[in-house]
Amino acid sequence: DIPAQVAFSPDGRLLAVSHLNLRRIDVLDGKDHSLQFSPESAGTARVLNVLSALAWSRDGSTLAASGRLFSNGRMQLRTWPRGARGAPADTPVGANSIFGLRALPGDKWLLGTMDPAWGVASPFTRGWLELGKSPTAQFLRVKDIPATDSQGLQVQFPFEAAGQAVH
Repeated sequence: DIPAQVAFSPDGRLLAVSHLNLRRIDVLDGKDHSLQFSPESAGTARVLNVLSALAWSRDGSTLAASGRLFSNGRMQLRTWPRGARGAPADTPVGANSIFGLRALPGDKWLLGTMDPAWGVASPFTRGWLELGKSPTAQFLRVKDIPATDSQGLQVQFPFEAAGQAVH
């Protein structure tokens, strides 16, 4: 097992670990690192790759994970209530991989996506509020870029994935 991400519970008693080579999360004892349990991984979302974002709620009652967890055209934030022992719930979030995840007050989560965007997710309302997009150029799935004029003095490139919104 190759760890991808780790997150200690707020009290330090538990350590959640996602893996590069496994599509599951393990919860270990915070002191001796013995396996305590693995949260239920069944759900409607499909794990495309590693769950690279992992965090506990501020009170330790919920574990959250994301990364490349995909369903219905959107990446998902998966949360496990009851100290990560409850049934998972998926909340649709960004259109691309989630790479940052932090707990906010009120059981909300701050996420950074590779859209690139950032926003707040709330599993209780199953909502995603996108708060901003970065003006960073996206070269993901774009062919034949950068394009230049005949003299090579001007460059044309997209600011969105798949070549939309060319500037």
